[in-house]
Amino acid sequence: MSTPTMSESDATLHIHSADHQKAAKHDSKREMEEIRAAIIRHLRTRGWRVHLDPIIRRRYPIIHQSYHRGNKGLLEVKIEVSSWAIRIEFFQNIVRQNRNGGEYDFEKRRRMPYLIGLAYQLERNRLADMLRERFGILLQLEERRRGIHYIMARRLSIRQSHGWSFYRCEQPLYNIQGAHGRPIHTGEIVYFRSRSTGRMLRGIAFHNINSMWWVLLPCGTVLNESVHALAPRWHFQKLHGREFSEDIRRSRISTLEKLAVSNRQYEHAARFRDALDQHPKAA
Repeated sequence: MSTPTMSESDATLHIHSADHQKAAKHDSKREMEEIRAAIIRHLRTRGWRVHLDPIIRRRYPIIHQSYHRGNKGLLEVKIEVSSWAIRIEFFQNIVRQNRNGGEYDFEKRRRMPYLIGLAYQLERNRLADMLRERFGILLQLEERRRGIHYIMARRLSIRQSHGWSFYRCEQPLYNIQGAHGRPIHTGEIVYFRSRSTGRMLRGIAFHNINSMWWVLLPCGTVLNESVHALAPRWHFQKLHGREFSEDIRRSRISTLEKLAVSNRQYEHAARFRDALDQHPKAA
C-alpha cells in the first residue's frame, strides 16, 4: 500500500489513505485504525487526556469506537477515523463565536489566544514528527493566503471534496436567496451590516457552501456571511450610521445580564433584565 498523505486546514489535520480502490478498503481501514491508535498513544504520553466521545457513545453506540475527544489544559482535540481517512481537529473554548462551543467556529486557529496557539503548533509539530518517523507520513502545511487567493483556494478544496461540478450545479433557493428575496450570484457586489459594529459594509460575494458566502471587502479582508444578510444597494434605505438587529441586541444584553449576575451586581442585572423586556424575542 502507498504511504498516506497528511495536510493541514485551519487547525485540523487530515490524513488520507493513498489507496481508494474498493478491493483495498479493508486493508486501508486497518491501516487507518493502526495510525489512529498510534496517535492516541502519542497524545497520552504528552499529557493529553483522550477518551471516547461521550455524546457519540450515547447517541450512536454502533459507531462510537471511531470518535475520540481529549484535552491538554485549555487546548482540546477531536479525532475521527473512517475507512479512508483520519481527522484530527484542535480547538479551544476561551475565545469563541458559536454559543455551542469553539469546535463549531470557523477560523479556529485565528481565534486561539496567543499561548494556546503556540501550544497547538507545538503539539502539531510533535505529532507530525511521530507520524513521519513511524509511518513515513509527511505533513503538508497550509499555505497562508489572503483576499481572492484565499477564496479561490478554499473553493478548490470544496470542489475536490464535493465534486468538480459543485459550483456549477443548481443550488437550492435557501442557499442563494439574499435579504431582498432574490438570488445572489458569485461576483455580485453586495451590502450588509457588520454583526460586531453595526456599520454597512460592501464587498464581492463568492459562494462558500450551503447558505454561507464569502464577501471580499475592498481592503482584502474576507468575511464569511449568511446569504440572508446580503443584498444589493437598493435594498437598504440608509447606509450611514450603526444599526443592529433585534437578535444581536438581545444576545448582547443577555450576555451583559449574565455577566452582572456572575459578578453579583444585581442592580445592573435588573436593568439589563428590564432592557430585555423592551426587546421582545421574535416569534
